[in-house]
Order: sequence, then structure tokens, then C-alpha cells
Amino acid sequence: MEIRGLLEHFLEDGVMISKGAESNLYKISYYGKPAVLKYRVEKKYRIKELDKKIRRRRTFGEASSIYEAWKKGINVPRLLYADLERYYLIMEYLEGEVLREAILKKKYTDEEISVIASSLGEMIANLHNIDIVHGDLTTANIIIKDELRPYLIDFGLSERRSDPEAKAVDIEMFYRVLESTHTMEREKFFNAFIQAYKKNVLNSKEIISRFNRIRRMGRYIEERRRRS
Repeated sequence: MEIRGLLEHFLEDGVMISKGAESNLYKISYYGKPAVLKYRVEKKYRIKELDKKIRRRRTFGEASSIYEAWKKGINVPRLLYADLERYYLIMEYLEGEVLREAILKKKYTDEEISVIASSLGEMIANLHNIDIVHGDLTTANIIIKDELRPYLIDFGLSERRSDPEAKAVDIEMFYRVLESTHTMEREKFFNAFIQAYKKNVLNSKEIISRFNRIRRMGRYIEERRRRS
């Protein structure tokens, strides 16, 4: 099969998992094993050359983040193939349950939630220690595999950032997700998460200080909105 025909082959034989604003996900067979293909679709409203540059840059950025995280032993899907000219990645297919759905189904005990949250806190700390911020840290982007092991997926908005502010924003986004989607579990989950994060992340004091400042600012804005 010609290389230029690989993408068409996968798209025709694969099963679409999800259709997003920036990319589509397909479950495919890759050398006889289940895999996920992520294809960044063309945006007709963008100038054609600009669209190509954006898709290529984001495909490269995501591939780089996944590979660097995997090299450090962080639980992410293994990158199997990347085609920057045709804007797609092929990754390991993870058998497991999406954390968001599992929590909403009340699948875990309080003790199990604490175990998952602690593992996740350590994992995000290790990610931040190599200066990668996920950019879309939600329970919908975490897969739970055997023995309550969390795996982080969807690095489409990830960035290489060393500044504490960016890392604090990553954590604050996760807090807001817990606050809005998992109200009953938020306190115990976030407490276990942040304790493990603080224990493992470099420059912990500065990051947590900025996180607390962002939270105070958010509460202030929300209070002003309620009063107006």
C-alpha cells in the first residue's frame, strides 16, 4: 500500500469514536492491534496555507507532548505513528473507563476515589516537572485501567511551559471541572489530588500560591456577577 493511501485506508475501515471541532477520532486496526487514529480536519474558514501550518503545528505539538510524557513513565497512550504532512496521529487504544462516567455512575468508593486522585496528582506533577501543561485537564480526558490506574489522554491543547502560572491554570481548570461536574466528590477528590501534587511537583510553593490567587480572583468575579 502506498504511504499516501494509508490515511484513506484507516478512515474507510475505522470506526469513528468522536467528532470534534478540531479533530476526529477513529478506532482502527494497526498491525493487527486496536489503536486510535486522531485526524485534524481542514477548516474551510481559514486561509488554506494558514490552516495547513496550524494543523501541522498542533499535530507536532501533541505528538511531542505524548512522546515526552511516555518517555518519563507517565501514564499516557503510546504514540505509534505520526504524519505531520497529513495531520494525523496513531496511538495505543486504552481499554478502560472514562473517569467522568465512572464517577457519575458512583462506581468507586471514597477510598478508591482517593487512590485515583492521589495517583493523578502525582502524574500531573511529573508532567509539570518536564514543563508540559495539558491544557484540557478534565475527568473526560482520563481513562481508568486495571488496579485504578489513571491514564491521561487528549494532548491537543498541551503546551511546553515552564512558568508557574501556566501550571497553576492547569490545576485550576481541573478544580472547576470537579466543582461543576462532580460536586459531591469534589472535596475528597481534590484534597487527595493536591496533596500528592504538592508532594511531587517542583517549585510547589510558587505554583500553589498562584493557584490560590486564581481561585480567589474567580470567587471575587463570581460574587460581583451575582450582585449585579
